Amino acid sequence: MANEKISAMPTATLPLAGTELVPVVQSGANKQIPANDVLNQTGTIVAAVTQITFNAGGNTGLGADVSLLGADVTAGQHSAELDFITGNATGAGGITGPLFLGSGNSAADVSGLVSLGSGTAGTTSGEADLFTGSGATTGAVNITTGNASAGNSGDVTLQTGTASGTRGSIVLDGPILKTGDGQAYTDGTVGWDIEVGNVNSTGGAGVAAKAVYIQAGIAVTLGQGGDAFIQAGDGGSTGGNGGLAGMQAGQSTAAGATGGEAHVVGGQAAVAGANGGGVLIVSGQGLGSGNSGNITIQTGTVAAGTRGNVIILVLPTADPHVVGALWIDAAAGRVIKSSNG
Repeated sequence: MANEKISAMPTATLPLAGTELVPVVQSGANKQIPANDVLNQTGTIVAAVTQITFNAGGNTGLGADVSLLGADVTAGQHSAELDFITGNATGAGGITGPLFLGSGNSAADVSGLVSLGSGTAGTTSGEADLFTGSGATTGAVNITTGNASAGNSGDVTLQTGTASGTRGSIVLDGPILKTGDGQAYTDGTVGWDIEVGNVNSTGGAGVAAKAVYIQAGIAVTLGQGGDAFIQAGDGGSTGGNGGLAGMQAGQSTAAGATGGEAHVVGGQAAVAGANGGGVLIVSGQGLGSGNSGNITIQTGTVAAGTRGNVIILVLPTADPHVVGALWIDAAAGRVIKSSNG
């Protein structure tokens, strides 16, 4: 075969079979290597490449998949890692480049799905970790949906997989910040804590901090609203008391100010002809020879001021003939009595 320049050779037909010979210069000598062996390198190939474009399926119809796969292994072996890493930055002031993983843009329809996960397994599948590198100060991990210019933005869903046994937990280890310095968190000290952001106002005492609402489900058209329970933890089966369930309004921390009121109110009637809900205060029951708990109504202690009153308003002024119902006997000097029914 006559000598021929590589630049003068005709273009090969794609796709390659992998057995075609490719000329290389190694240690100053001309050598050859099959095309497959060029791609199946086990070492490190360093190249000044700024972009690699895969045109596997052309630009019409459904393009073919492009896969980057490590070599298969047999039983008892581990397949190799597949790493995507930006270049290292050496020296003071150096910053490593970002690494983007995303689907292509869609001019008039839906962009593709981006999935990040470990492979399926016969026993336990591997973890999928998303984390920042360690450092004097670590960077943030942001999970956010895209902005919507004319419709709704997407949801962010945290969900464990279904299981024939026990489903996995969603573990939140550290504060969850919302609205300024408000947070919901759990740790070994406080258990579970829900707080909203503090207010640091210099404009006036009437500026209010954000509220916290805990509300059960609403029956929109027909049905009963959901129940809402606040219950402390039970005591141990071999000893120990149940935990305290406390409800306290905000404290007053400035002279002349008043602590917040604490209201226990039955459900209000929202339309004419509807009835308001009752308020039931019941102490814990006793079983066997055990006693039930007390119900104590007490105003707060004071250092030098006047203790508050226990005020019972709008009692009936005649016997309602309901066993245990309180009423005021005005003829006896506004004495509070309990009805015998």
